[in-house]
Amino acid sequence: LLDSGEAPVPSILALAKMAKLGISVSGLRGDDVPPSVAVLESPSPAAFFEAHVLPNRPAVLRNTLDSVDFPPLRDFPDADFLRQRCGQRR
Repeated sequence: LLDSGEAPVPSILALAKMAKLGISVSGLRGDDVPPSVAVLESPSPAAFFEAHVLPNRPAVLRNTLDSVDFPPLRDFPDADFLRQRCGQRR
C-alpha cells in the first residue's frame, strides 16, 4: 500500500495502532522471522512478553508451571480424578 503512493485511511490507522501495540511492519512481512524457535527455561512473565509476545516470536516454554503455582497440575494427575468429579456430566 505505501509503495504505490496511495494508502487508504483505515490502513494507515491500522498500522498506527499496530505500532502502538509494538507490532512492527517488518514483523508482519516476515522479515524478522527467527531461523529457529527459542527454548526458554522458566522465563519471567515480563521478559517473555517483551521478547516474544510483542514481536510475535514463537518460543517453547519449559519449567514454567509447577504444582505449587498451578494447582491443576496437582489436582488433575490423571483422567480418573476428572471422571470421579464430573463423569456424570455430558
